[in-house]
Amino acid sequence: MHGPDESKFAFANLRARSGNRINSRKIGVMLRNILLFIAATVVSGCAQQPSYQEQLNKIPMPTNEQEKQRQCASIRSEIARQQSVAQYGASIATTPMMAMAFQTKARNNIAALESRAADMQCNAAFSSVIAQPSPASPSGHLGFDDCFSKCQQYTNKTKDQCFDTCK
Repeated sequence: MHGPDESKFAFANLRARSGNRINSRKIGVMLRNILLFIAATVVSGCAQQPSYQEQLNKIPMPTNEQEKQRQCASIRSEIARQQSVAQYGASIATTPMMAMAFQTKARNNIAALESRAADMQCNAAFSSVIAQPSPASPSGHLGFDDCFSKCQQYTNKTKDQCFDTCK
């Protein structure tokens, strides 16, 4: 007669021969998928946290031009970061649905940031068009030096491009 340990061993061998044994690699993949799902769920805000839009709305509006430029620059940086999050999330996702969840969340955050930028009138900070303040001369055109400095301050154009624009 077999002891209790011998019968367990015999049962494991029987399962292995019948092909019903669970592969440790499959278990690892399943655990990874479960952990990624939990992480995505936490990131998506299942815990009663304020939405991204609500968090943005809690930030006070700027009171002067310098503060406005600083916040506009921060929004622009955050939009770039959110775009990176969407790309990275899609690259590590194990399923198309998970990739779509990362991208959707980032798109919603970007929309909230763009809405905030519009509320603050940051449009000049996001365009390649030179912001035109009130005219400095009777003709309504900025001088070359003013144009050149504004071009470099408010756009991503190179010095050569600003020179060509302002001449």
